[in-house]
Amino acid sequence: MGNRIQPLRSQWTIWPLAWFLALLLLVWPNEPVSAQALGVTYQNATNLGGGCYRLTNASSGQRGAVWYFGTVDVSQSWEMTADVYLGTNDSGADGMVFVLRDLGAPTLGGGGGLMGYGGTGFTAGIEPSVAVQMDTYQGLANHADPNYDHLAIFRDGVVDHNDPEELAGPVPALTTFGNIENGQEYQLRVTYNATSNLMTVYWDCVERLSETVDIEDILGSSTAKWGFTAATGWSNNLHRVCNANWTVVEDVVAPEASICSGESVALTLSDYALNPTWSPDIGLSSTSGNSVTATLDESQ
Repeated sequence: MGNRIQPLRSQWTIWPLAWFLALLLLVWPNEPVSAQALGVTYQNATNLGGGCYRLTNASSGQRGAVWYFGTVDVSQSWEMTADVYLGTNDSGADGMVFVLRDLGAPTLGGGGGLMGYGGTGFTAGIEPSVAVQMDTYQGLANHADPNYDHLAIFRDGVVDHNDPEELAGPVPALTTFGNIENGQEYQLRVTYNATSNLMTVYWDCVERLSETVDIEDILGSSTAKWGFTAATGWSNNLHRVCNANWTVVEDVVAPEASICSGESVALTLSDYALNPTWSPDIGLSSTSGNSVTATLDESQ
C-alpha cells in the first residue's frame, strides 16, 4: 500500500487499516473569538482610556469596579487575560479581584479588605459569583491572610481563607513570595476547560492555582458578567487594570491521513492555533507545537 492523504471536511486523523489515532486539541487562538475591551465603571473607578481602568486612587476609603460590556457563556471553554497594577506602596492596601457573577448579583461589594467583592452587614457581597483574589495586605480583619501577597479562588463574595467557600489557595503570587506592589504591571491569565471544569490561574505566565470549579452550577446560569473590583482601607494603593480580553477557546481536530506500518507523516496546524496540545501521544514526535510528525510502529 502506498501513502495516501485523504482530506475529510478539513479534519484529519492518522489511520492505518484497523488502527486509528484521533488527535483532539484545545487551542487558544491568536485573535480573540469574543472579547470586550470597554466597560462600565462604578463608585470610584475611572475609565482612563486606551483599555485602562483605575479602580481606586492611592487614597483611603475607596472602592471601585469595572464590568465589561455584554455577557459571556461560561458553559464554553475560555481564557481571560489582563494587565493588572497594584500600586507602589508595599505597606499599602488592599488588592483587586477578577469576578464572574450572575447578571442579578450586586456590582460592588464592601471596602477595605473586602476589596469591593466581599460583603458586610451594611454592604452586600457579590453573590452568586466565582472570583480570583489578588490580595496585597494582611489586614486586621479575621480573613486568615498570610503575610505575603497572595492569590486565591473564592465564590459568593467570601474573602476569608478559613471559609469553605474558598475554593483554592492562598498561594503567593510570586514563587519568591515577593512584593507585587512595586510599580510593576503583571499579567493575570485565567483559563477554564468547560469539559473538565478545570480553572487555572497564571501570574506572569507562571501557573499558580488550578482547581475544579463548576462555574455554571455556582452561578445557576451559563450566562455571566465579568469584571474587576478593588478597594482601599486606611492604607491604600492605586489599583488599575488594562487590556482585559475574554477569549472563547475552540476545539480543533487534527488532520486525517492514512499511512502504512513503519511510515511517518507530518501534521501541521495553521498559526491560528496558539500553543496547541496533541493527544494521545502514541507515535508523535512531540505533544506540543503547530507541526508534529506521527510515525506508525509495526506493532500498532
